Parts: sequence; structure tokens; C-alpha cells
Amino acid sequence: MEYHHPPVIIPTTPNNVLAHQAQDWKIMQVINNKIRDDIVKKYAQYTKRVNGEMIKVMYEWFERGDRRSRQQSSYGSQRDKHFRLEINKDTFDRYNDRLPHVRRLTFEQFCELLAPIITGQYNDYQLRKTFEKLDSDSDGYLNQQEIENLLLVVGRAESNYKVYDMISQLSSRGKLNFEEFKRFINDGFARELLMPSYDNEYGSR
Repeated sequence: MEYHHPPVIIPTTPNNVLAHQAQDWKIMQVINNKIRDDIVKKYAQYTKRVNGEMIKVMYEWFERGDRRSRQQSSYGSQRDKHFRLEINKDTFDRYNDRLPHVRRLTFEQFCELLAPIITGQYNDYQLRKTFEKLDSDSDGYLNQQEIENLLLVVGRAESNYKVYDMISQLSSRGKLNFEEFKRFINDGFARELLMPSYDNEYGSR
């Protein structure tokens, strides 16, 4: 099957809408949160299936910052935030034994498990379920190795130091309990680790 790359969220104006999805990709969910005229957050999930089986999923996140604050800032430019993560079933099948509780899930169930981490929209029940699946030794914490294993399963690679540094900013014990895991998501650490960033500078516009 010919591979068609899915659309991207183009950060130009707050009134942007998602481009029409390319052939073979199906858009599953869109969140378009217009906080005010100059602050917009967009999230989208696309899937690709062959013979009914999901083989790829792509998440996109775009956040336009507060441009009005730029006029009061001494900084010369601001940056929009644009993240993208594409996960392949082949990669999931190859490495899911690194996360024993995840190994029992289908690829589609695993992708559903990731959604609260990426979107930051969840209730405690949903997030607790995700936390427990990632907690391989069931000790009530996510340690550095468990987070690095998650990165491996989704096909991402980050330095050990970067993962360690992010954990250290939230916990002095070197591992995250459930409440610290919430901060890990809400403060954007999880998205930064999981989703490559495409920064878009607009300070000169």
C-alpha cells in the first residue's frame, strides 16, 4: 500500500482549521480550544488501518502563545509550540515486552492509553489506569527506566540525562508518584519527551 503522509496543523492564524486528511488516514479526534483571540490550542489524532487493523497512529499538538504579552516583554521573539508523534504497530510489537502490563494490550488499546498523556485532558480514573500500566514493577512509582521504556515502545529516543533531569525537577527521590506524574503531564514534560517539537518563531511578524 502506498504511504500517504497525513496533514499537519499549520500555525498561521488563530482561525486555522485542520487540513483535509490525506488518503488512507482517518481523523479520529480534534480538540480546538480557543482561549481567546491570540491563544489557541489544537490537538488531533489520525489513524491508518489495513484490512481493518490499525497499523499507525499520529498525534499532533499545536499551541499558539499569548502574543499580547509579547508587547510587554523584553524578549525579542515568541515561539508557537507544535509537536508531532507517529507510532507504528511494528515498533510497538517489537518493544512492548519492556512494559509487561502494556504487553497484554492491543496496539489500539495502547494508543488510547497514551491519549491523556499527550492531550493533558483526563480524569483521575483514566490517568490512574495509564499510570498503573506503565508502572512495570507495581511499586506505585514511575522510575527513569520505565519512562525510557515507554519512549522505546513509541519509537522515540532521548538522552538518559534529559529524562533524569525532568524527573529531578518534580521529585527528589528520582521517580514519580501519581501526583507527580500529573505534574509531569500538566507542565508539558511528557509531551516534550514523547513528541518531537517543531518550533515556529513569530517574533519578527
